[in-house]
Amino acid sequence: MVYAQPRDWVHGGGYRDQLARVVKKLIAGLSGNRFVQSFNSFRLIRGDVSRAASSICAQSTYFDVALTWFTQRIATVSMVMSDDRYKLRRRSGYRFSTLVHHAKRLILTSDFRILRFTTFLSTLTFTLCIGFGAWVFYRRFLADQPIAVEGWTSLMIVILAFGSISVFMLGLIVEFLHMSMLQLQGKPTFFVVNRTGDTKLAQAVKRLDSSCTS
Repeated sequence: MVYAQPRDWVHGGGYRDQLARVVKKLIAGLSGNRFVQSFNSFRLIRGDVSRAASSICAQSTYFDVALTWFTQRIATVSMVMSDDRYKLRRRSGYRFSTLVHHAKRLILTSDFRILRFTTFLSTLTFTLCIGFGAWVFYRRFLADQPIAVEGWTSLMIVILAFGSISVFMLGLIVEFLHMSMLQLQGKPTFFVVNRTGDTKLAQAVKRLDSSCTS
C-alpha cells in the first residue's frame, strides 16, 4: 500500500492541517502504529488487501487502521496536494465536528499500548504497599522505634493495598473491553496475501525451477 504524502500544507497551514498533524502524531505515539501520520484518502492499495479490509469494516472502524491489520508493507510518495474547495471558498470540506468524529473513530480502532499502563500502575502500587508495610514492621517490631502518628501507617497500607487491587481490576476490564471492541470491528488474527499473480515472483520461481532441473 502506498500513501500520497503532501509536500506542503493542503489547506494553507490553517487549523485543519495543524490539528490533523497534532492528533495523528499523538495517536501514533500512544498506539505505536507508525503509519498513522501517513493516513489520508489518497492511497494505492493491493486488491486482495483492500477487499479483505473492506469486508470486515464495521460502521465505527477507521478504514486506514483496518488496512494495517492486513499489511505492514506501507510506503509513501511525496506529491503536491491541495484542496480546491478551500482555495475557492476558503472553507474545508470537513467541519470541525466531522474532524472530531474522525479522531474518535481513529482512537477507538487503534490498539493503544497505554491501556496496559493501568496494569503496570497497579503492580507498582502493590509493590510500594509491600515495601512500606515491611518498613513499618521493621521499625515498629524489630527496631523498637515508636510511630509518631498512631493509625496513619496502617491506614496508608490498607489504602495502597485495596487501591492497587482496584486499579488492577480496572485495567483488566479496560483491556477486555478494548479486545472485545477490536473483535467486533473484525480485526483478524492473521492474513495470508495471495501473491501468485505477481510477475516478479513468477519469474523468480521460474528461474529457480530451471536451475533445479539443470
